[in-house]
Amino acid sequence: MVANHVSEYDYDKSFGTYHSSKQMAGFLLELYDSEEVVGLVDRENFCFRLADPLFSYQPLPCVFIRRCASSRFSL
Repeated sequence: MVANHVSEYDYDKSFGTYHSSKQMAGFLLELYDSEEVVGLVDRENFCFRLADPLFSYQPLPCVFIRRCASSRFSL
């Protein structure tokens, strides 16, 4: 069973334009080989592009984690 509770799904009927799994794999490889951290597919024209982070990054302060006797981590 899939997300739409059907055993088969006709992408051509549901979507006029979409990327194949081979194209998506190519996008992932392009992102992996780049210096960018975000890969976007434009919903208007379905073009793939690489981008800088969408949100600013604030590193968290260092916290030491120690192992408890109960095998769970605690701070």
